[in-house]
Amino acid sequence: MGSNKPASAGNQQERLLSEEARRWFLAGVVEGEGSVTVAIVRHPTHPFGFQARPEFFIYQHRSRRALLEMAQEYFGTGLIRPKPGNEDVLVYSVLSTRELRGRVVPFLERYMCFSARGADIDKFLAVLRLFGAGLHRTPHGLCRDR
Repeated sequence: MGSNKPASAGNQQERLLSEEARRWFLAGVVEGEGSVTVAIVRHPTHPFGFQARPEFFIYQHRSRRALLEMAQEYFGTGLIRPKPGNEDVLVYSVLSTRELRGRVVPFLERYMCFSARGADIDKFLAVLRLFGAGLHRTPHGLCRDR
């Protein structure tokens, strides 16, 4: 039977340290198996005929699905699906610009600060700032990278 006593400060501290360790572990997974990209795709109904799509992915063999589920739980968004052309690989993806800005960007800024792909992440973050300002809806903004 559970106790009604509040958790001790020591237990709360351990839980916080455990959560922080989990975030750094997730950063390692993203470093090794993750990707940030901005796809430019033809889109006949969009102004100028193209659409810019920022995307965040983590790839993992289907036997390691739990890692992708951990990411999905942490970010509170995104989908897990088989990678097209290779059903043994699963992809966790966040495609919503709103969710990228609200959930993924804070993680990237805080936990990917030591990434070997820091320049790529910085460009991705810059593109998301352009999206936030609505500049992707202009010809000049669509062509800018910062």
